[in-house]
Amino acid sequence: MARWLLNILIISSLHLISLSSQQETRFVYENFLDQEDLYLDASAKVVPSGLLQLTNTSMNQIGHAFYKKPVELSSSKPLSFSTHFVCALVPKKGHEGGHGIAFLVSPSRDFSHAEATSYFIST
Repeated sequence: MARWLLNILIISSLHLISLSSQQETRFVYENFLDQEDLYLDASAKVVPSGLLQLTNTSMNQIGHAFYKKPVELSSSKPLSFSTHFVCALVPKKGHEGGHGIAFLVSPSRDFSHAEATSYFIST
């Protein structure tokens, strides 16, 4: 794993997202070997050990992993949700800053009209 010095994100487990509304949606990933419910783009991939790798060792790379099934958020009742992530941020020596993870709720996977800031969204 030390060879992937510039891995911005390796998410080893997305434990739970639970939305409290008319219908409850839950999903748990202990590993990502069965990625049927995930949409991966840019440099995101699942490595043979089952870890989700969102970037590779190239500079200024990003990757996205989206849950494919729609999650209903249009309710007149207040909603709450919780998440739990286990991840590893492994920067290259001498480049300790600038790495991170962002969780987002979006009506679309299309970011073509979004403004990119420091490689947060654009590919």
